[in-house]
This record gives sequence, structure tokens and C-alpha cells, in this order.
Amino acid sequence: QLDWGDDNAQYLSQAKEFLHGPGDAKAPMLALDRWTPSVRGGGFSLMLAPVMWLGHGSVFPFSLLLAASLVVFGLLYRKYLGAQFPPLTATLVVLVLCYNSSVLSMKLDITPEFPFTMLGLLICLIARGRRSSFVFLGVLTGLLISFKVLGLAMLPALVLSWCWREETLHSRFVASIKVVLTAVVVYFLVQRLSTGSFGLDNVLWYQKPFIVDELPGSNLNYYHGVAMNFFVQHVADWINNTLAAATIFFFVIGLVVGIRKRWPVEAWYTLAYLAIILAYPYRGGGMRFLFPVLPFLFVPLAQGFAKVLKWVRLRSRYATAGYWTVLLLTYWVNFSNTVRDQPPRLIGPNSQEAVEALGWLKDEKDAVVMNTKPWMVHYCTGLTAMPVVPLDELPSSLPESCELLYLKAKPEDVYLGHY
Repeated sequence: QLDWGDDNAQYLSQAKEFLHGPGDAKAPMLALDRWTPSVRGGGFSLMLAPVMWLGHGSVFPFSLLLAASLVVFGLLYRKYLGAQFPPLTATLVVLVLCYNSSVLSMKLDITPEFPFTMLGLLICLIARGRRSSFVFLGVLTGLLISFKVLGLAMLPALVLSWCWREETLHSRFVASIKVVLTAVVVYFLVQRLSTGSFGLDNVLWYQKPFIVDELPGSNLNYYHGVAMNFFVQHVADWINNTLAAATIFFFVIGLVVGIRKRWPVEAWYTLAYLAIILAYPYRGGGMRFLFPVLPFLFVPLAQGFAKVLKWVRLRSRYATAGYWTVLLLTYWVNFSNTVRDQPPRLIGPNSQEAVEALGWLKDEKDAVVMNTKPWMVHYCTGLTAMPVVPLDELPSSLPESCELLYLKAKPEDVYLGHY
């Protein structure tokens, strides 16, 4: 199979449809409900559209756009941390988060995690202000949800934070109504503009997999492993184990100390977000699913470390710099290996393998392609595509006479069958 996420192609297809209309960008996608929602976050597709309009079919400009959003996120995160920690600590924490190999590798995918995280952080920064506009926060929250449905976690976060902050019941109610209604309207407008749909399918599709017989404990173990892998580098095992144990210890200390304080909006957001991904019976998102709240999970880690230093009466400035610098230095082997092994081209539809595998399909005007990555096939060829299903479950909407192609890894391995 071609090593590129199918959701990448769906976002790009939606951006292409926004620019050129459905006739140029969208053929029917058959039997898709079992595979993916019919539309994804329209806000991210709108973000991609100007780059697509200026570009020439390469995915490289989109990678530059995502890299730029990661830089903007880093600057916002530095501002956020600067209000709580000394300047050196804040800067080192930003570097430790943004230069981790598991974070940098996400730039190869055309997915909304970086701008989504940046927008979530911006909302939390604005919501901290006493005179923040509820309507403006609603607009930003609607945009956040239009990037990823998980942005819905911001709505209860804002409401619960105002329950602690606003003086009267009336002011809490007014603030909550303003932000929720504005967010809903903005979300529907963005989805309608970008995809031609109001976006209900994008929300309702994710309800289907919620099943009672899968307990959150399995997801908890999975995401604990994802978080721990963040700190596992190509260094000696004793270094990895020591840093992992220290990280867990400092995080727990910071969590215990911070839980007794008034919770800001980002704490409620993190709690709501984690509750959703722990309840959702899917364990394939990895760092992509965890990254949007990882910046806020670093706060109790840094607070716990500072608290321990205070207990043992060490000079916090030098010890803090030393701890975060050691974490940063463990990245060196991974970083140097990445630079050394960097392929001369990006993976995806511009790779030689993809061009060879999919280029010949452009002459198959009436074919329906069955593939485990139907959106990628459709984006690259414009053909009707569908996920792999058993032959006795072929959709009734399949044309009465068409050529059904099952596409495998190489052109010579493609099986043709007349349907």
C-alpha cells in the first residue's frame, strides 16, 4: 500500500472542491460510511485552499504551511508559559515539545493537528483575560471545531471555567449561551462554505463507534504508551528509564499540587478532551490524537519539577535548565539520524511509487477503484473509489456495468475484474 494517510487526501480533495467546484474535484465515493465520514473538518480544507491555488500539485507547500503553523504555535506557547515560568524554563519547554521526533514527523502528513493545537492554545490565552469577548471566543471555538470535531471539548471547558469565574448565575448563563450559539453558527457556516454540507455528518459519524463493551482502560494503557514513547530516544536504556521515571514523578507532583487550585479553561479543556479520546474505541491515532493537549500536560510536569527543587532547596534556575537541556540533548541521535536518512522526496502522491501505481489509471474513465485508501486514489486520479469490501457487500449504487479495479501495491499486481 502507498504509505500516506487517506485523511490527507480527503482534506486536499475538499480544498480542491472548494476552489474548482464538485465537478472537477469530487466523483462519488461508494460504501464510504464504514470507512470515513463523508466530510471532514472544513476549516482545515479552507486553510489549504490558498496554498493549493498558488501551488502546482506538489504536497511540499502544504508541509511548509504546517511547519509555519508549528512555528506560530511555538511562539504562542512561549507566551503562555512565560506568564507562569522564568524565561529560560519557558523557552526550553517549547523546544523540548516542538523538536521531539514524534512531533516533527507529523509534518509529513497533511492533517490539522498543528493549526488545531495553535487555535486551541489561542482560545485559552484569550479566555484568561477578564474582559475577553464571549462572541469572539465563540467564533474561534467554531473555527476550532471546524478543524477537528474534538474541538467540541472546548465548549464545556469554557462553560465550566466561567462557572468558577463569573460572579452571578445570570452572567454565567449569558456567557455560556453567547459562546455556544456563536460557535455552532460559525461551525455550520464554515462547513457549508468549504464542503457544501452543514457538517452534521462530520459530527454524527463519530457517534457510531461508541460501544459500551470497550472500556476506557484499554485506551488509557494505549495513550500512556504514546506519552512515554515521547521521551524514549536512541540513547542508553538507563538514560531513557531514568528520564521516564523522573518525568512521571514530577508530573504526578505537579498534578497533586495544581489540582487544589482554581482550574483555568485549559485544565477543563484537557480533561474534556482526554475523556473523549479515552472513551472513543479507537487506538490508532497515536501522537496525532494526544498532541493537542500535550502542551497543557507539560505544565504540571514543569510545576512538579519546580516544587521538588523548592523542597530540596536547590537553586532552581540552574537545575531547571539542566533537566530540560538533558531532555533536549537526548533528541540529538534521533535528529541526526533523521537528517542522515531523510529521503530525497516526500512520501505521498508525488512519490515515484505513487505516480507509477496511479498514473495509468487516469485513462480508466469509467472504472471504480477498490482500495484501502480510496480518498487518495480519488484525489490523484479523479476516479470513483471505494474502500475494500467483500464482493457480496458491494453497494447497490455501483453502476450496472463498470470495471471494478482492486488496486494493490504495484501496477503489475493490480487485479482487473469485470462487474
